[in-house]
Amino acid sequence: MLYCGIRSTIFNLKVLFYVSLFAFASCDRFQQADLNEPSDHKIYKTSFGFLHNRCFVTSGKNISPGTDILLVLLNKPQSVSRAKVVGPANSKTCGPLAEDRHERNIFEGESFYEVKSSAEYDLAIGIIGDVSQSKVENGLVLADIGNDGNFERFTLCATSEGISFGIWNSKPYTDKPVWTGYYYLGYDVDRTCP
Repeated sequence: MLYCGIRSTIFNLKVLFYVSLFAFASCDRFQQADLNEPSDHKIYKTSFGFLHNRCFVTSGKNISPGTDILLVLLNKPQSVSRAKVVGPANSKTCGPLAEDRHERNIFEGESFYEVKSSAEYDLAIGIIGDVSQSKVENGLVLADIGNDGNFERFTLCATSEGISFGIWNSKPYTDKPVWTGYYYLGYDVDRTCP
């Protein structure tokens, strides 16, 4: 009787082992499938953010010093430049972390990085990832993010208390944006957003 109980327990452990092994193998295949998505989904694997002077604000976490950022400078006319991540930002190097506005900007769950660039700008959109080509037409930057053949457009406008940034697959403000960012300024400004 004791022998049958031990044999039954061993059988149950083997079944449990094989079921667990199958579950882990299935998870591994699922994760591999995610990594091999079609190229039209690459845009969503790219990190976006906005810049105020030398401060890059993004939802991307643990970005290493030396990481290259494509800048879309939002002056008129718009233009393109490059920057590199220096390291984490602080309230002395980053306007969004200033004492009068940091609580609202941190509340959004963003990360803050100091960057260096030879370009002169006040506000910009930053992109970390695959941008195969960019061009300027009629004073506006068009960039193919994710190498999918679509050229995205870039906007900035003022809300009542801050700046709204956007990246669009089509005419701005007509469809859902690819990405939006918001910079709380801590004071009233004249609204320009549609």
